[in-house]
Amino acid sequence: MNIYKDYLCKKILETVNIEVETGADFDVTVNFCRDEYNFYLTLSREGEELEFDFIDDRLNLIIYHCCHEKLYYSITEMDEILNFKYAIDMLVELFVANKWYTFVPDLTTHNLWELVEQYKKGKLRDYY
Repeated sequence: MNIYKDYLCKKILETVNIEVETGADFDVTVNFCRDEYNFYLTLSREGEELEFDFIDDRLNLIIYHCCHEKLYYSITEMDEILNFKYAIDMLVELFVANKWYTFVPDLTTHNLWELVEQYKKGKLRDYY
């Protein structure tokens, strides 16, 4: 799981840097907490949240928009783990680019991993 923790931190820094360099409005707060065994990282803005919890050797993902209930995912299946870098890319990019309010409703009717596959193939619809 350390590989994914490092990748997640790098992706957030990279994405935030792009937003800052382009002069985009940026209102995302990044919070993290770590101890000897666990690591928690949350991206948030008013009414929206993307949380990654690395607890022991498990990964939990929490997706929230104020117009919908929180969505909880526990990443346990091998195909989910193998595609997790794509999930990180997709989720961080959509959150930082402030496209969360149009993306989260799709998660109520689509499977997260179906959307990750579309992202992986470059066929994810444009969220505005």
